[in-house]
Amino acid sequence: MSRRSLRILAIVVALGALVLLVFWRRRPPPPGPPAAAATEPAAAGEPRGAPGRPAVPPPSEGLIAGAPATPDPPPIIDDIIVEKPSVCAGEENLITVKAHTENNTNEHLHYVIDGELGQSYPVRLWKNATGIIGKHAIQVFGRGNTATSVPLPKYEVRDCEPQRIVTVTGKVRPNTWSEFRITAALSSPLGIPPANAEKGWRPPPPPPFEPVRYVWTFGDGQTATTAVPAVEHSYEDRPQTTLYSYYLVQVDVHGRDGQVLSGRGSLALINPAFEALAVKGTVALMIALTPRFPQVGPDGKVVQQVRLWHHRPQDVTIERATVTRHFKEGAEHPTEEVNVAGLLGTTMIPPGPAGISTRVTLDTVTESGVFSVTYRLAGKSAEGWPVSGSFSVMQPPPRPTRENSRPVVDPLLKEKIIRARQILGQDTVSDEDLWRLQREGAFADLVVPPGPPVTPPPPVPVDRTRPPTHR
Repeated sequence: MSRRSLRILAIVVALGALVLLVFWRRRPPPPGPPAAAATEPAAAGEPRGAPGRPAVPPPSEGLIAGAPATPDPPPIIDDIIVEKPSVCAGEENLITVKAHTENNTNEHLHYVIDGELGQSYPVRLWKNATGIIGKHAIQVFGRGNTATSVPLPKYEVRDCEPQRIVTVTGKVRPNTWSEFRITAALSSPLGIPPANAEKGWRPPPPPPFEPVRYVWTFGDGQTATTAVPAVEHSYEDRPQTTLYSYYLVQVDVHGRDGQVLSGRGSLALINPAFEALAVKGTVALMIALTPRFPQVGPDGKVVQQVRLWHHRPQDVTIERATVTRHFKEGAEHPTEEVNVAGLLGTTMIPPGPAGISTRVTLDTVTESGVFSVTYRLAGKSAEGWPVSGSFSVMQPPPRPTRENSRPVVDPLLKEKIIRARQILGQDTVSDEDLWRLQREGAFADLVVPPGPPVTPPPPVPVDRTRPPTHR
């Protein structure tokens, strides 16, 4: 093809593209959602946007269901409060952030301070010969994860270190969404003040400290005192009016000589009821099981107490209940309809944490092949929102015995297990507990003299439906 032909072809293509662009810009916008009609609320299970379904929750709640039509503007940081103008390297300095949004969606805000979730977080900074180690920032996220990021405010970090550090961590307990196990760990800083690093100076070992009492403040107005560095606390009653709830947990460790060491940690708890309504447009039924793990009674039955409640201001109606049986070989029985009143004793669930309670049973004798039974509920709230929730009752794994367990033959591991049980105040400890205490130096002083070689017993089948535990 000649150069002139190529030029003509390029002009034709450009003109065609221009015509298409003009036509596209003149197209009418796509139709928006129809105006709300005075219809009955949609039945439970109707797809989002069904006739009669409210488009958004009441404006007074500040919730907006579903993704926004346009991206939210980034949050605006109003203030960053630094607790202390000057600290030693490794010493806590509480940083608190205040922010808001331009479009009145403050309920969706969540905060990250120096890489950790929390609206207030005890930051620790370390130094070397060139200055502060690492880069440190504050981020505030809004709905849709639009973010504003700023550097951590500068404050003086002196060439000194605390003799001991108290670290507070929290972890949700298995089979629950609101109960937490909170632990405190004492450690000595591993850094060296930079002013003395070149001289080869090492800090002297700290004086002995024997903790005798731990006083906990959970950030929700509740306190507790324990003799071990661990405590359990429930945040079930927290309001479900924001995406996250933040709690600053503090522990004061009292030593035998009267000295008190303190440490803090931040718990960032996502609120499932708020998230379900704001993001999915569904009222979530909250579930609490007693006991948390199923147990087989002398009659071979697993009985599970189930408490159901919600955070709406009025009763919700349960219209449908189904049950599905799951078999040990992996098969699943077809879902069956269940009478709601027969299962729950009622079809209405009142507002508030008391809710209603029911009991479900799995007979491991007559249904020996069934691994678990799952119940699913569906209904609607007084405002017309769909309501959903589910719970299960299942066969527990066999309890550890000499026949189905592998005994611990390593003498050092035995000593670690004994030490961990004493530290945590538990009858059993998991591998995760041992690993964490190992990282925290809890076993540094354990020395077990070598003994005669021990031949480990042959392996036996081990049930892995639960994390390994050691007695």
